[in-house]
Amino acid sequence: MRITTFAAALSVALILSASVDASNVSFTVETSGAAGAGTFNVFADVSQGDNAGLQFYSLQFSGMNPGFFPGLGDSSPRSLLDPTGDFAQGFTRSFLTGGDLQKFSRGQSLVDPASLVYGFGQTAGAFPAGTLLIVGSPWDAHLLIGSGSYGDFDAFAVQASADTFDAVGQTGVTMADSSVSIVPIPEPASLVLVGLGLVGLVSYRRRSART
Repeated sequence: MRITTFAAALSVALILSASVDASNVSFTVETSGAAGAGTFNVFADVSQGDNAGLQFYSLQFSGMNPGFFPGLGDSSPRSLLDPTGDFAQGFTRSFLTGGDLQKFSRGQSLVDPASLVYGFGQTAGAFPAGTLLIVGSPWDAHLLIGSGSYGDFDAFAVQASADTFDAVGQTGVTMADSSVSIVPIPEPASLVLVGLGLVGLVSYRRRSART
């Protein structure tokens, strides 16, 4: 009985320890509006102090117009050749599952450690001068990984998973705790209307105060 109780307690402790030690990757989907069709950008932010940056991510969309991945909307930082032409860098591996254009994954190849870039989603950076055929460089800590469009905001949804490097200079990776937030960003025209509304409100209040 005591052995069983001890084993159960140990299992719980290990689970809690794993959840505490797991890195966190927050995906933010900034959309052009909260109604009707629109466009979006996807950003990744990775927790600090418990990992060495983003190594792999997978995005599953619902309600997205075809063409987000692959294509011009794929902004994941990568290059095909370094200044000496020896190897590729960054998110050079792409994965399409069963021809599903609503799902896309990108990762850094673990075959050649010299091609790895640490700190994606944590710090800003850029590929060295002279790097050829680059995409997404320079990049910000708030890492832009892609953009696209959707047909109906109410039907638009995103699920994500990600892996992070365990430490700089190593190829070990760990599955991260991932979350997705969809954030409507007002279009410029909407901001102008809001601004005019605020001006009108201030003017009305001033007139009210005088009467």
